[in-house]
Amino acid sequence: AFPGINFAPTIKSTITPKAHPAFQSIEQKYALMSANVFCALSTLPSFGSSVGDLINNSTTGQTKWIEEATPFSKRKTMHCQSDNMKQCYNEHNFYDLKCYNLMRPCSYRDSKRGFTGTAAHGPLSIHIPFQSDHQCIVLISEPGYEWSKPVLMANFFHEFSIKINNNQPCNYNDCFTVLQERGGYIQTLRIDLSQQFSPCRPTTISISITPVPSLFTFSNQSTSDLQPKNPPICALAKNGRCEPHGTWRRYEIRCHKHDDDSCSVKRGEQKNRRPPELVSTFIESIIYF
Repeated sequence: AFPGINFAPTIKSTITPKAHPAFQSIEQKYALMSANVFCALSTLPSFGSSVGDLINNSTTGQTKWIEEATPFSKRKTMHCQSDNMKQCYNEHNFYDLKCYNLMRPCSYRDSKRGFTGTAAHGPLSIHIPFQSDHQCIVLISEPGYEWSKPVLMANFFHEFSIKINNNQPCNYNDCFTVLQERGGYIQTLRIDLSQQFSPCRPTTISISITPVPSLFTFSNQSTSDLQPKNPPICALAKNGRCEPHGTWRRYEIRCHKHDDDSCSVKRGEQKNRRPPELVSTFIESIIYF
């Protein structure tokens, strides 16, 4: 901020905004890449198709998954209604850096949403209207959660049970993989049904949450029926601390460092911060082609 200096008079009055380019929905954007790519996104305001448009109508009254604001959107709403934010706005402290940082998130008018459920909510049934010229591939993704992934969010690698057309198991590596790029925590299911169906045809995908009963037990198992094989949840990081890594990286899981520099999940982490019945997920976007 520069007290006493007004920059507004230096702006030429003849400057007029250029015409804004025509709005493109997400579907239109992907159509430029491929005529057979379709996207559904849960957000308000809505931009084209929503995830809700793909929910299998036959599950009405059965599934208990609901569409609601993501944790980030809920926190943003609370933040934008806080007394500190209102004070900055009422006093017009737009040039104060503290107020700027407080007000900036509130300038984002969109609200991220997703379908959310726990193990008790049963399966979420998604109808994918594949056509014969599709590759039979679906990408199902969660939203961002700011810096770290909340401990109660389900792990796509280890805590999903997937079925095709209500009865055919979809197993890791055979039918689906998990994309987790560039060291981040956001996980995306990549379901490839090209081997099951040729040509591709309309398909129902059911997703259920099967929480890990105990992080401590999971971390100390050398083999398991879970796919992929259980990796250690905690490992020694370059900074010398024990942190979640691998398929659990960036989770808000507390790790314990032993005298020999080995790492483990802190005892009580499951009971106190991650009871299985509270583990949930958000499905924010679905892309199929």
